[in-house]
Amino acid sequence: TPFAILHGHNVLVSNWLDFPGGFNLAQNVSMPLLGLLAAPLTLALGPVASFNFLLWLALTASASACYLTLLHWTRWKPAAFVGGLVYAFSSYMAGQALGHLNLIFVPIPPLLILVLNELVIEQRKSARRWGIALGLLAAAQFLISPEILIDSALLAVTGLVLVAVTHRTEVVRRARHALGGMAWALAVSLPFAVYPIAVFVAGPERYTGSPWDGATYAEDLLGTIIPSLNQRITTTGLASFGDRLLPDLAENGAYLGIPMVIILVVLAVRYRHVGIMWFSAAMATVAWLLSLGPHLSVDTNQTAIRLPFDVLVHLPILDSLLAGRFTLFLDLFCGFVLAVGIDRLRSDMLRSGRVPKLRAAVAVMVVAVVALVPVIPRWPYPVVPVDSTTPSFFETGDVKEIPAGSVVLTYPYPVYPFNQAMLWQAESSMRFRILGGYVLIPGPGGKATNAPAPVQPSSVPATLIADFNGLAVVGPAATPEDVRSLLHRYGVQTVIVGPGGVDPDAAIALFTEALGPSKIVGGARIWPDLHCTGPTGGC
Repeated sequence: TPFAILHGHNVLVSNWLDFPGGFNLAQNVSMPLLGLLAAPLTLALGPVASFNFLLWLALTASASACYLTLLHWTRWKPAAFVGGLVYAFSSYMAGQALGHLNLIFVPIPPLLILVLNELVIEQRKSARRWGIALGLLAAAQFLISPEILIDSALLAVTGLVLVAVTHRTEVVRRARHALGGMAWALAVSLPFAVYPIAVFVAGPERYTGSPWDGATYAEDLLGTIIPSLNQRITTTGLASFGDRLLPDLAENGAYLGIPMVIILVVLAVRYRHVGIMWFSAAMATVAWLLSLGPHLSVDTNQTAIRLPFDVLVHLPILDSLLAGRFTLFLDLFCGFVLAVGIDRLRSDMLRSGRVPKLRAAVAVMVVAVVALVPVIPRWPYPVVPVDSTTPSFFETGDVKEIPAGSVVLTYPYPVYPFNQAMLWQAESSMRFRILGGYVLIPGPGGKATNAPAPVQPSSVPATLIADFNGLAVVGPAATPEDVRSLLHRYGVQTVIVGPGGVDPDAAIALFTEALGPSKIVGGARIWPDLHCTGPTGGC
């Protein structure tokens, strides 16, 4: 984001990956607000420092926002603190924190509850003021993750319907204030969303339909009570069982644990007369049902039982949502139930006059600890040193060997999951464009694919990918003439071979035969200043 702004580029459309066609960032993960937030750090220390900082900030900011929100419904601050822990250090967050920054930077959803409560329920202050606050929060969430905003909106609508049905006599009296605030919210947020939405639905390099099957990352019924490797406290057998329920650990976020479930149910039943308690318990149930996907799965076996998410998979835009990510809201509302419940439980003990203040505090904190301990994340998170995959060439002045904005062909050829060249590009302050990359683009029939856009001759990327993996080439192997033809066709001015893979020597031999001797600079082997004149001409 800072690079695009400083260089006058379109923030949502680029061909710096998958050159020459490029990609549509409105249909991919871009996080422009986080890009702006971290811009000073990015410009000073680079994108990896910013990414690491934002991962840390995401967890602490999300916990803090939930804590501050819960202070509205709790008198005892430790109870609100416990609710913040449930939300920000849940199984969902433990998994998504393996790399999905856009999905764990979630301080806004709890604040949306607070604002909507004021607009719809309490209505003590200006509808305009709180409507503007709602609009700014919605715009901010849209610029971090449209998916989380859409999930939030779906649950907000569900919650509003639930409140309206249970308080029918209040609807007419409160509607004008609420609708007035929401009109202000729409007026404030819409300007931020109009252009990205236009690029999403009609921009260049857009794919059609959903990139995912809605059931791809749906949670299993048993996932709520079976831990995975995302939890610190588990056994090898249980973790293996839990991992099998949803093998992608980043998306395996359903676990609450039997102690947590029992405590939540007991507290919800005991304090069902408290408005925020019954509402939170109902919304937690809704979020849990949505997280299970279109059909109920038990021990990885999909049943014929249809669930509410089955409606969403047949609607445009909403068919791109991933069911399992609704566990974020399951954890949010479970945090509300636990916080409000232990706060009320402590108050009951003190009101009885038979339990001293300290003993009451200890008793309810024991309840909280019993609920929280099973979901402790498996820390520390995996760390990969940048130096292990990025030659110093890309982090020093040596990178100026590459003309600014020019096209580079790399080994490893960037194709998921081997995206080293994308990191090199980012570490070099986006100095160059690359062929290939990991990004969603239109594939055959316009459907989404994360395979790199085809380039010709296709034998060149096929050979580089085969060399990296130590496999036989699918189709004809690349010849020196093929290499020169590809460089000429796409105006490639630099070829770089970095470390890694099974057979980098084969790639070096191919490029040397095609282009002549190379230079070794900063741990990278480069062929700079190339000007290929044709398939059989020189470079």
